[in-house]
Amino acid sequence: MLVSGRMSFSSLGLHSDLLERLKAKGFDTPTPIQNSALPLVIKGKDVAGLARTGTGKTAAYVLPLLHRILNSRANDESLKSESFSRWTDKSYILILVPTRELAFQVQDNIKEFSTDLNIHSAVFVGGLPIEKDVEALQNSLDFIIATPGRLIDLYKNHSLHLGQVEAVALDEADRLFDMGFADDVKYILTRIPKHRQFLLFSATLSLEALYMGYEFGAQPVELSVSKREIQKDLIEESLYHISRFEKSRYLLSLLKSKTWRQAIVFSNYKNQILDLEVFLSANGIKSLGLSSVLTQARRNKVITEFKSCEEKMVLIATDVAARGLDIEGVDLVINYDIPQNSDPYIHRIGRTGRAGSKGEAISLVSDKDAEWLVKLEEDLKIKIPIGWIEDKDLVTDFVPYKSSVFIDSSTHHSKHVTKARRGNLKKDAPKKFVPSKPGNSATVKKDAPKKFTPSKVQKHYQKAKPKSSSFKARAGTKRSFRKGTTGGASLGLLSKVASWFK
Repeated sequence: MLVSGRMSFSSLGLHSDLLERLKAKGFDTPTPIQNSALPLVIKGKDVAGLARTGTGKTAAYVLPLLHRILNSRANDESLKSESFSRWTDKSYILILVPTRELAFQVQDNIKEFSTDLNIHSAVFVGGLPIEKDVEALQNSLDFIIATPGRLIDLYKNHSLHLGQVEAVALDEADRLFDMGFADDVKYILTRIPKHRQFLLFSATLSLEALYMGYEFGAQPVELSVSKREIQKDLIEESLYHISRFEKSRYLLSLLKSKTWRQAIVFSNYKNQILDLEVFLSANGIKSLGLSSVLTQARRNKVITEFKSCEEKMVLIATDVAARGLDIEGVDLVINYDIPQNSDPYIHRIGRTGRAGSKGEAISLVSDKDAEWLVKLEEDLKIKIPIGWIEDKDLVTDFVPYKSSVFIDSSTHHSKHVTKARRGNLKKDAPKKFVPSKPGNSATVKKDAPKKFTPSKVQKHYQKAKPKSSSFKARAGTKRSFRKGTTGGASLGLLSKVASWFK
């Protein structure tokens, strides 16, 4: 079903309380996905919506679900078709998301549209104390937003009941499956009521996600807003063919020559994030790294700092870490590494050109990335324009990039040289062995790595007497044997063993 016409929120039949709050926020006209989804969700239909990031797809299901909850509380028979027929004080809407960041953003959306409407919500995600989740479940909740793993933990310890779910929504559904949550989602869906509303929204929609809906009795109406239709006028795309050894120089040159206030640089490798952050910072560009290597507390701090920064700043991130981030004002996106297929590419460039603002997306493509570029353009049925940078704009005097990551671009694998995790250097830094000074036997014993090579006699004895551990334990140094000591074994026994080799 392709979106054609657009209407106002009032013409979509939304609850008057919601219309007041939309008007107060300055929202008059729904986006294409909202225009298409709202009437269907209001009527209780199952929906699978496809629309790129930044088009308001979260509001496309949150608004009509709020509408149905408010109507359910009214107990008005005339509103029965637009309410939950079995709604009670214990009923709730379940929203499953792949990341912690997205969970809190969904909750922010709910709060934004339900101010003073007595709507209660809670977020349950890993990385935070589960005791607080158990405490929150003692109260009446209208929305539960959760990552699958934490939700299952709460269910298994009998803190959460899934029998009161009236509707389930999978936000960023494709990412739920990409991150390996398919089995967890199935586990949850088998335990919620069969007669519940099923909603699935994503920037890309895999057949696996749709089939799961069908498997559990849903009959979703498929809505699609063209991938390219809403991008071509808002996002200026280009690519630069360069040597892989010139990537860091071109990245720095582009950031210094382009006009931007907030930019995001994407890397395929989480272990490369810190190196890029150090490189840009050393060359005078304020930057922050965001990857799964960081603790949750540190990730939250990075996101908050980037959002609130009044100066020019670059966020360097992986696909997983940046998935679901709702950051307004990003002017520039640079793919330091080109993604291997179209889905992450769509999500990446969707960080800019949001809410009607224009943005720019640049991809750095080396010879090793050529096959991925061909696949990407075939999937999207486009040719990304080739860009270039003037010689005068190429930096010549700069602090060089130093990599702690070995990357085999042909396979897109990386190996990281062990280094301390940022934010906890003393604790995580590998201990360096410093040999002691000659002659200090006490220090040598303490610090030197111990290596023991058993003699021929010892090897034979260990094979012959595997159950006797006293000799092995006490004869465990070369020095005791070389000095002729027995290490606790009898001389007669040693003589007998030695005779076997004569």
